[in-house]
Amino acid sequence: MKCVDKNQGEWFNQESWGLMVFEQVEKPSSFTYKDYFSDADGKIDETLPIMTITVEFVEEDGKTKLVNRGVVESKEQLEKLVNMGMIEGLTSTLDKLEKFVETK
Repeated sequence: MKCVDKNQGEWFNQESWGLMVFEQVEKPSSFTYKDYFSDADGKIDETLPIMTITVEFVEEDGKTKLVNRGVVESKEQLEKLVNMGMIEGLTSTLDKLEKFVETK
């Protein structure tokens, strides 16, 4: 990821790498993973928050709803992630997923 939003202050123009470590997969309904920040080689950055994410696929009226839940250890960690652009990043990812699904 590369921050292209000048409003993100110190994070602008910085690159960030991520590492997903899957903890549980329950086909076809859900999966859970730890989301770490890392360097390009996959070395975890211990100074940044870790989020545990569970993604569920819920059937509703013949359609599939995606439910994404993220858990961090503290309010401060959540605030740091929000300030780093987590909401914008997740929104961008889900928008891309929606476009991808529409083409299939």
